[in-house]
Amino acid sequence: MIPLLREECVRKKKWFSEEEFVDIVTISQSTPGVLAINMSIFIGYKLKKLKGALITTLGTILPSFIIILLFAIFLAKYGELEIIQKIFKAIRPVVVALIVYAVYTMARVAKLNWYTIWIPIIVFALIIFAHISPVYIIMATIITAITYSVYIKHIKKDPKKDL
Repeated sequence: MIPLLREECVRKKKWFSEEEFVDIVTISQSTPGVLAINMSIFIGYKLKKLKGALITTLGTILPSFIIILLFAIFLAKYGELEIIQKIFKAIRPVVVALIVYAVYTMARVAKLNWYTIWIPIIVFALIIFAHISPVYIIMATIITAITYSVYIKHIKKDPKKDL
């Protein structure tokens, strides 16, 4: 969904800059719910307020709902066929490639470099190996960012003053 939304909202329609789009993705991932729906609500609201949020939400939910419903009916009837099983096996690497592409694109837009690349690596390790909830990591990041920005503003106002 992210590459499709980026293509439409940033490149074709030019509603948002790359940086704004990354902010939308970040906020949407931080809020509870499905990423695509959260992004739709945010984009719709930003463009046309409540009416836009409602329309984009329905536009995101209804096609998926109808397709999944039809797909479930199809799978209930033909899911045990060997060819269907092979198709699903073939789709898995494609899904992984799409996820890797989305991560690469977001890393590029977020301006990750050799000095900052360790941050997502550590966060990934904390989630996978230490089983720390992403919610706690997001909360810690928010607290750290607020503390850091207050500290920097304090230093810039009076560099000689101790905290």
